Amino acid sequence: MLSEDRTHSTLVPAAIRDTFYNTTSEEWAAHAASLVGPEPMQPWLTPLRLSREGFGRMPRVYMECLRDRAIPLELQRRMVAATPCRVTSLNTDHSPFFSAPEALCEQLHAMQALTPP
Repeated sequence: MLSEDRTHSTLVPAAIRDTFYNTTSEEWAAHAASLVGPEPMQPWLTPLRLSREGFGRMPRVYMECLRDRAIPLELQRRMVAATPCRVTSLNTDHSPFFSAPEALCEQLHAMQALTPP
Protein backbone atom coordinates (compact mmCIF):
# COMPACT_ATOMS: atom_id res chain seq x y z
CA MET A 1 0.00 0.00 0.00
CA LEU A 2 1.38 3.37 -1.01
CA SER A 3 1.49 6.04 1.70
CA GLU A 4 -0.69 9.10 1.32
CA ASP A 5 2.39 11.28 0.70
CA ARG A 6 3.78 8.67 -1.75
CA THR A 7 7.14 8.48 0.05
CA HIS A 8 6.91 4.86 1.16
CA SER A 9 4.94 1.67 0.72
CA THR A 10 3.80 -0.93 3.21
CA LEU A 11 3.02 -4.57 2.53
CA VAL A 12 -0.40 -5.96 3.32
CA PRO A 13 0.31 -8.03 6.46
CA ALA A 14 -1.90 -10.93 5.38
CA ALA A 15 0.11 -11.34 2.14
CA ILE A 16 3.63 -11.30 3.60
CA ARG A 17 3.93 -15.02 4.40
CA ASP A 18 2.56 -16.26 1.08
CA THR A 19 4.55 -13.74 -0.98
CA PHE A 20 8.00 -13.82 0.63
CA TYR A 21 8.18 -16.88 2.90
CA ASN A 22 6.09 -19.58 1.21
CA THR A 23 8.79 -22.29 1.67
CA THR A 24 10.06 -21.00 5.02
CA SER A 25 9.18 -22.75 8.30
CA GLU A 26 6.28 -21.25 10.23
CA GLU A 27 8.60 -20.16 13.05
CA TRP A 28 11.08 -18.35 10.78
CA ALA A 29 8.31 -16.90 8.61
CA ALA A 30 6.62 -15.38 11.67
CA HIS A 31 9.95 -13.93 12.82
CA ALA A 32 10.76 -12.57 9.37
CA ALA A 33 7.29 -11.05 8.94
CA SER A 34 7.73 -9.23 12.25
CA LEU A 35 10.76 -7.47 10.75
CA VAL A 36 8.98 -6.17 7.65
CA GLY A 37 8.28 -2.45 7.71
CA PRO A 38 7.69 0.53 5.42
CA GLU A 39 9.90 0.70 2.33
CA PRO A 40 10.99 4.03 0.83
CA MET A 41 9.84 4.73 -2.72
CA GLN A 42 12.84 6.85 -3.73
CA PRO A 43 15.01 3.88 -4.79
CA TRP A 44 12.26 2.81 -7.23
CA LEU A 45 12.00 6.33 -8.64
CA THR A 46 15.70 7.21 -9.00
CA PRO A 47 17.16 6.37 -12.43
CA LEU A 48 20.40 4.41 -12.46
CA ARG A 49 23.40 5.40 -14.55
CA LEU A 50 25.34 2.25 -15.39
CA SER A 51 28.38 2.06 -17.65
CA ARG A 52 30.54 -0.71 -19.11
CA GLU A 53 33.53 0.85 -17.35
CA GLY A 54 31.84 0.74 -13.95
CA PHE A 55 29.07 -1.77 -13.35
CA GLY A 56 29.74 -3.50 -16.67
CA ARG A 57 33.18 -4.73 -15.63
CA MET A 58 32.04 -6.23 -12.32
CA PRO A 59 31.53 -10.00 -12.20
CA ARG A 60 27.83 -10.62 -11.64
CA VAL A 61 25.91 -13.67 -10.50
CA TYR A 62 22.16 -13.96 -10.11
CA MET A 63 20.52 -16.54 -7.89
CA GLU A 64 17.09 -17.55 -9.17
CA CYS A 65 14.61 -18.46 -6.49
CA LEU A 66 12.45 -20.97 -8.33
CA ARG A 67 9.45 -20.74 -5.97
CA ASP A 68 9.58 -16.97 -5.51
CA ARG A 69 6.12 -15.37 -5.47
CA ALA A 70 7.40 -11.81 -4.98
CA ILE A 71 9.39 -11.84 -8.25
CA PRO A 72 8.05 -14.59 -10.51
CA LEU A 73 10.64 -16.72 -12.31
CA GLU A 74 9.69 -15.31 -15.73
CA LEU A 75 10.41 -11.78 -14.49
CA GLN A 76 13.66 -12.89 -12.85
CA ARG A 77 14.78 -14.32 -16.20
CA ARG A 78 13.83 -11.13 -18.07
CA MET A 79 15.93 -9.13 -15.60
CA VAL A 80 18.89 -11.46 -16.16
CA ALA A 81 18.50 -11.16 -19.93
CA ALA A 82 18.62 -7.36 -19.61
CA THR A 83 21.85 -7.51 -17.60
CA PRO A 84 23.59 -10.77 -18.51
CA CYS A 85 25.41 -12.62 -15.77
CA ARG A 86 26.06 -16.11 -14.48
CA VAL A 87 22.93 -17.72 -13.06
CA THR A 88 22.47 -20.27 -10.34
CA SER A 89 19.17 -21.54 -8.90
CA LEU A 90 17.67 -22.52 -5.59
CA ASN A 91 14.31 -24.25 -5.18
CA THR A 92 13.18 -21.69 -2.61
CA ASP A 93 10.92 -18.75 -1.96
CA HIS A 94 12.04 -15.10 -2.17
CA SER A 95 13.99 -15.46 1.07
CA PRO A 96 16.47 -18.37 0.89
CA PHE A 97 18.37 -16.94 3.86
CA PHE A 98 15.36 -18.06 5.94
CA SER A 99 14.01 -21.02 3.94
CA ALA A 100 17.28 -22.73 2.95
CA PRO A 101 20.26 -21.07 4.65
CA GLU A 102 22.59 -24.07 4.25
CA ALA A 103 21.87 -24.41 0.52
CA LEU A 104 22.27 -20.66 0.11
CA CYS A 105 25.67 -20.73 1.81
CA GLU A 106 26.77 -23.66 -0.36
CA GLN A 107 25.72 -21.80 -3.52
CA LEU A 108 27.45 -18.58 -2.43
CA HIS A 109 30.62 -20.47 -1.60
CA ALA A 110 30.57 -22.26 -4.97
CA MET A 111 29.99 -18.96 -6.82
CA GLN A 112 32.82 -17.27 -4.92
CA ALA A 113 35.22 -20.00 -6.06
CA LEU A 114 34.23 -19.43 -9.71
CA THR A 115 34.24 -15.60 -9.66
CA PRO A 116 37.55 -13.84 -10.28
CA PRO A 117 38.64 -11.33 -7.60
